Amino acid sequence: MNYALINNSFKTFLIALLLLILLFSISCNNKKTTGGYTGGGSLLVSVEANNSYDITVISQNSSSSVYSQGIIGFAVNGASDYDVSIQSVKSDSNNTLTLDASNFSYNKSTKTLTLSTSGLTKFNNATLTEATAYQYTITFRFTDSSNTSKKTTYNVTINLYKAKFITKTEVEDMVKSIGTVLVQVPASPNVPVTFNFSTASFKSGNPNFNVKSAGNAGNIKLSVRTARVNVFSSLSKTENYQKYFSGVSYKAPEFSGANLTLYCPLKLKSGYALSSESEVAHLTDDGLSIQLTLDSNQDWE
Repeated sequence: MNYALINNSFKTFLIALLLLILLFSISCNNKKTTGGYTGGGSLLVSVEANNSYDITVISQNSSSSVYSQGIIGFAVNGASDYDVSIQSVKSDSNNTLTLDASNFSYNKSTKTLTLSTSGLTKFNNATLTEATAYQYTITFRFTDSSNTSKKTTYNVTINLYKAKFITKTEVEDMVKSIGTVLVQVPASPNVPVTFNFSTASFKSGNPNFNVKSAGNAGNIKLSVRTARVNVFSSLSKTENYQKYFSGVSYKAPEFSGANLTLYCPLKLKSGYALSSESEVAHLTDDGLSIQLTLDSNQDWE
């Protein structure tokens, strides 16, 4: 048997096989493009984080307007660019308001989902319970902008609310229910200054509430930070706060001498809106303002 001939043939086979693998690799790499999708396959859709699936609508004086919009961002893989539209809407079986695709509007650029003009008209004519979630499943259709034969759908469940209005009286009751807030004196922590909110009344302008101190007479300084923490903590435990609001954003307090003004920009829960009364319209922007006043010979630090 000629082993030299067999070895040479095997080496020739290996070389040929390696050349074929190399050519295949080059061919595959040449199919790639830069700066976008490489082509082939299907569209893959997912929703982005931090979306908001709630739409709260104000219905007042025989008209409706969107108070808050849904924010729904999509991540679409499989196309350099795509078109998105609403294909269909399915109402929850318990809904008394039936809506279809034409009753919603979606803006791809701003990622906002809201009711269209026809949807608002239907909403205004329906009998709905305030602050109650009405659930709908919306089917979005996605199409490759450069290849319309490539498309897919994605379902998103949203909640539609008829707004319950929060009035000046309800805000005043919330602040009164704070009760008594204690603020310890750094030099004498066992003898705190107290602020009684139970008799506070809502006033137009800044501040909305003014509460005067009681106890611990003398020349003292109180901590702004401690007072702010104690007041906000007590506010967040009240019944009306827990019912209507979901949080307080930060806004720097103002203090000079005996006066400290705290600002509480409140975040509304879905299903609630501020009354058109001018006294409460600012609560989510400038914030509820509460002034704490010490004796004239005392101040804040």
